[in-house]
Amino acid sequence: MAGQLKCQYRMKLSYNDCIAITIALQKKAKFHTTEKNLPKIKNLQIIKYEF
Repeated sequence: MAGQLKCQYRMKLSYNDCIAITIALQKKAKFHTTEKNLPKIKNLQIIKYEF
């Protein structure tokens, strides 16, 4: 699934983000990030931080 996300969003997501997002989706956990331009991904619950 991480590889599929990387192919779909190759210019927007790093491979590490793809792995973390995949784990969050599989575990139905919230994805915590500081990314400003995160694409909308179905069923992904995002919590954004600004520092």
